Amino acid sequence: MSPVTIDGEDCSVGYTTLARSSDLIGGTVFAALTDRAGKVVKSEDGSDHVSVDADSISLLHIGDKIFSVTHLESRPRAMYVSELAQDADGNLTPVSTRPVDFSDYGGLWVPCAGSVTPRETHLGSEEYPAEGSAKLRALTAITWP
Repeated sequence: MSPVTIDGEDCSVGYTTLARSSDLIGGTVFAALTDRAGKVVKSEDGSDHVSVDADSISLLHIGDKIFSVTHLESRPRAMYVSELAQDADGNLTPVSTRPVDFSDYGGLWVPCAGSVTPRETHLGSEEYPAEGSAKLRALTAITWP
C-alpha cells in the first residue's frame, strides 16, 4: 500500500489482482477466446488462444451480487462477465466467468474503454472503424461469419 493525501486526509491505496488470463474460474478459462459455437479458438501453434489484452473492467452491484465486465482488446476480440464474492474485509474473489456472445449482433469489433454509469450499468465502447484494414476485415469475417 502506498500513502496518498486526498482532500487533506491521508489514505493508503493499492490494488489486488482479481484474475489473470488463463486462470480457471468456476470451470471456465478466463480470457479464452471463443467462436460463436462457444469453442475456444486455436492459435497458429494449435494451443488455445487466450487473450492477454484486458483493456477495461467495470464492477457492477446487481441485487446482492457483484460482477465484473472485462473488455479484451485482442483479435479475435471478447468480453467476459465474472461473478465476484466479497468477504467481510471487502476482498473480492472471482466465483464464475463466461464470455459474452455477440454473434447475434455480427460480433464484436475492438472493445476498448468502458465505464460504470450512474445507474450502475456497464457502458462500453469499440474503437477503430470496422473498415480499417483488409487484414482485420478478413479476420473478422473468419471469426464471426
